[in-house]
Amino acid sequence: REYTEQKTDLASLPKAQVLADAGRRVMEYADTVLGGTENKSARFAWLLSRLVATCGGLLWQVVRELAQSRFVPVAFELPIGSPNGEPEEAGVEPLVLTLPDGARIRVQGQVDRVDVYQKDGISYVRVVDYKTGHKEFRLDEVVEGINLQMLIYILSICQNGGPHIGEKPPHDLQENSPIQPAGVLYLPARLPVVRVERGAQGE
Repeated sequence: REYTEQKTDLASLPKAQVLADAGRRVMEYADTVLGGTENKSARFAWLLSRLVATCGGLLWQVVRELAQSRFVPVAFELPIGSPNGEPEEAGVEPLVLTLPDGARIRVQGQVDRVDVYQKDGISYVRVVDYKTGHKEFRLDEVVEGINLQMLIYILSICQNGGPHIGEKPPHDLQENSPIQPAGVLYLPARLPVVRVERGAQGE
């Protein structure tokens, strides 16, 4: 968010600065939420150092991807509906699905990040989901009506989320709509575990 608001040239950001920025944010979190690092156990210090490494690797991956992309982040932790009890106005009005018996379902939650690419008067929207575990997108599951959460979120944003991406609502998702869904990006938020022989080089 800080890079986006300051319109930072991501392509020119050195990796060392990105890693330092991530580490600074983690330490700020530790101070404000976890009561600082004093009088904590060695395990706490180790877990915190691992978190710094994970966040640094994730932020560097995001910077590298956005530096060569025409998508720009426009919203972070965007509520769909009011999943945590916050005012409805703060988030995007969710899609309401009507069942054959007349019952209605509101699909709500939160999107980690929303990116937009603008071209020829059209805003192309993608939603980004950070995954700490393993995630494999399978089209056959979507066809069967399984694992639709992020796809429903992106439809909610395209139909009702105009103010959050600089467009006026509402939109009907037709071909001539100024907001179009572009895709879903699942981004691993974890570091890989590499098994090597003792004494192996750091690289």
